[in-house]
Amino acid sequence: MHLLTLLALKGRFLTLIATLLVVVIGAWTLTRLQVELFPDVDFPLITLSTAHPGVTAETILEEITIPLEGAFESVRGLETVRSISSNGISLVTAEFEFGSDMNLAVEDVSENLASISLPDGVQLPRAARLSPSEIPIFQLSVLRKAGSGEIGEIMRLINSEILPELQGVPGVFSADIPMGARAGVTITRTNGWPSLPVTVVKEPEANTITVVEGITKTMGGLTSRLPPDIDMIIVVNQAPSIQASIDSLKRESALGALIAVAVIFAFLLSVRPTIVSSISIPVSILGALIVMGWQGMTLNMMTLGGLAIAVGRVVDDSIVVLENVYRHIQEGGNKIVATIEATREVAGAITTSTLTTIAVFLPLAFVGGIIGTFFVP
Repeated sequence: MHLLTLLALKGRFLTLIATLLVVVIGAWTLTRLQVELFPDVDFPLITLSTAHPGVTAETILEEITIPLEGAFESVRGLETVRSISSNGISLVTAEFEFGSDMNLAVEDVSENLASISLPDGVQLPRAARLSPSEIPIFQLSVLRKAGSGEIGEIMRLINSEILPELQGVPGVFSADIPMGARAGVTITRTNGWPSLPVTVVKEPEANTITVVEGITKTMGGLTSRLPPDIDMIIVVNQAPSIQASIDSLKRESALGALIAVAVIFAFLLSVRPTIVSSISIPVSILGALIVMGWQGMTLNMMTLGGLAIAVGRVVDDSIVVLENVYRHIQEGGNKIVATIEATREVAGAITTSTLTTIAVFLPLAFVGGIIGTFFVP
């Protein structure tokens, strides 16, 4: 640590340029980072779901489920294939070895599906992966407040008016009525009225908050065009919780910075150490964002929690180093020599305390399996 201090003092101009680069690149990276609720964990599962209303479970099994099970033949890493056949619905789930390339597995299954023939009127299903990117970020409940008409009328309205608009929102991967409701075997009610759900899944690279903003804007336009007895109620919306987490990080970072500034100024009664501390916190966070962008990470509950913990470490270390440097300078020594010596004296203590924090969390990354992958970010 004291070697880095020496290099920084000897190359002050380069240090300033490097700091400015971190600020600029970090701010640019922040605008491009994906924002989502959870890390994108690659669950080793693929599902195929198909609806054929009015058909018995036995017919579904023979004409749809068994052919769909064949789509997983010879796919690398396959462990088990399970299926459920019920009246009007077929669901096939395949589990793969953990660590399998699921993108490649989806491609293989999709190719096999192209050669499968299903009964007339039944569309080939999409090979869907079970991952956070497949979880709906938004769900509506569409209801007819007057209670008039059949549920089929609501479905026709959704298919003709609502779904095309939602599917046109940038970043939306799919907007659809869930399989069970579409097959007519699930009865849903909202606030006492007959209703149908509409779920929205975003594209893997899309920003959840931006997509939801586009959806709510589109809903505003739809409201004026729909019949007055039709209402759209938001049931699921991931954006507020994600935005709340980001706002919390900003708030805690700002609070930590203010406390550090107040403590340093109260004890040292000097402006320069206070400025150094107030700069180090945002620069450290922006530096971390650069690494996150380089590693393909996203802003989610786990990474935001990690950044919040890191802010605490930066505040603690800044106060310890600056207080010791200031004490040496007050004793009358040369500023550069005093800075190097003061840093050397506390380097061991700071390194140990930081490693202690790392030691608490690092083992989580070696748990293995899905849990370990989830905690790596």
